[in-house]
Amino acid sequence: MNQAEQSAYQQGSRNSGHYPPCFPGSWIASFCALCVFCGAQKTLAQADHDADKVEPPVANQPQEFSGALGSYAVTSQAEPTTVQAEDTIKFKVKVKVLGAGSSGQIKRPNLQRLPQFARQFAVKNGADRDLPDEKAREFAYELRPRNTAVKQIPAVPFVYFNPRIRPATQGYQWAYAPAIPILVKPRTAVAPAEVQTTFPIKDLPESVYQYTTGPNVLLRQEPFPWPGSILLSILALGPPALCAVWLALWQRAYPDAARVARQRRSRAARQALASLQTLGKSEPEGQAQQAKEIVVAYLQERLDFHVLEPTPEEVAAHLRQAGSAPEIVAEAGRFFAACDAARFADLRQPLPESSTAAAADLVRHLEDQPWPICAA
Repeated sequence: MNQAEQSAYQQGSRNSGHYPPCFPGSWIASFCALCVFCGAQKTLAQADHDADKVEPPVANQPQEFSGALGSYAVTSQAEPTTVQAEDTIKFKVKVKVLGAGSSGQIKRPNLQRLPQFARQFAVKNGADRDLPDEKAREFAYELRPRNTAVKQIPAVPFVYFNPRIRPATQGYQWAYAPAIPILVKPRTAVAPAEVQTTFPIKDLPESVYQYTTGPNVLLRQEPFPWPGSILLSILALGPPALCAVWLALWQRAYPDAARVARQRRSRAARQALASLQTLGKSEPEGQAQQAKEIVVAYLQERLDFHVLEPTPEEVAAHLRQAGSAPEIVAEAGRFFAACDAARFADLRQPLPESSTAAAADLVRHLEDQPWPICAA
């Protein structure tokens, strides 16, 4: 078909309402383009998913790195922008997520570590605010310019890591909030009449406002001379030594109840045993009665026994009440019963067992057993 025939064919097709058929190659091209587009979208989605798992490299990592992964933008605002020196400026920094990234990774920029801020402003951190609708976080600060030489609030950097950039060592990116011009005026001088105070101002004497002149101005006062080492040792060790001596004397003059009981017990026992030993060397006549009297005196001092002529039952009852062992109570009863029998029977001979030996054994047995303090 030549060119004239093709023109006639196309003209006839238009007149008849028919169009030439489309070739299959155009459909194949469209399908391939759609596949490429879907693959690219899937690749980007997979890259966003894998971005959270990427560990930022240590190489080329800036000191100011915030730890955020993705892509971010930073803006700032300040008010007022015209202040006096050391007045407060409300300053806000907003960090916004662009595409991949998470607002939870955004941390407060530390303005105090930035040299320009630390040199020109006194920085105080304010509140944080999450903006989920904007995928952003906002940080408030209070800035106080130090002097009138401050002309602007410096740009605030925010360093993040973009995992899509290859190689990874080039993935650290810097986003800046632009600097904000400000005007810092000198502080207005306050006149004395404008000073407000709740305390009344007192009239001071004229001597307060006078200057001191003469040789007393340059008079040098010598420091206080400290005593020697010997005197310091005496002052340091003397009071503790005196306290120790006083404590020993006090304990000797006022012993406790247990010590008093021990002293009374040992003294009463020594006296009784010494008397019985002397009695054993004397004539046997009347030894039983004298041995009984020695034991009664021992019981009076040792156990507060107040009966002068006790019966065996009274002695046994007192020992039992004082907490003595039953065998000791029985031994004491037998001793006093034997002494009474020898006395009232008017026997001049010693007991079958020597009364002095029996009395000494009774005293020793009473001393050997444990006694409560109150019994002493």
